[in-house]
Amino acid sequence: MGRLLLACALVLMPSAVASAQAGAGSAPAPAAATPEALYRAAEVERAAAERIRFPRPRNAMTIDKMNEWAVRRFVPYLERRTEALRRAERAYAAVGATGPSPWSLAAARRVGDLYLVFATELRSVPVPTGVRRDPVLLRIFRDAIEEQARPLTERAIEGWQKGLELAAELGIDDEHARRCRAMLAQHAPDRLPAP
Repeated sequence: MGRLLLACALVLMPSAVASAQAGAGSAPAPAAATPEALYRAAEVERAAAERIRFPRPRNAMTIDKMNEWAVRRFVPYLERRTEALRRAERAYAAVGATGPSPWSLAAARRVGDLYLVFATELRSVPVPTGVRRDPVLLRIFRDAIEEQARPLTERAIEGWQKGLELAAELGIDDEHARRCRAMLAQHAPDRLPAP
């Protein structure tokens, strides 16, 4: 029964990830809003998403305690964080909808960063003691976490790639372009554009 609850929590994660990605399409920009104003509004949404803290379980948890944590704390966290992520990405998409600008480059970078933070948090889930002792369960646990984090990392990479495309189009090399380049070099060096 204990393994089943943890498995259920891990099964819910793909729907949260898919929901975040599906709800984050291009948002129409209000006609009177400037890219800078839209970016600043998106930053408020990003800050709100980042304030939703990952509910760290105790490291020495048994599988039963881990399941209890997953149901009571982890799944609600995923729901709250996913919705906040969707709001932030929609706000950044509104910046991009105004056309190429340094603000749309900054927005693309922030989208990448948002997804990387979420993926990193998922990968940091401590392994329960009962799972750590069983090599088969440990592999299943780690694979399940990575299966959920991988699409988030991919979305981060896409955001940074978009940022570099905008930087090239605009002919600028600012802090946002450099961050996009550095993050691609770290997470997907094969996807860096040719110099």
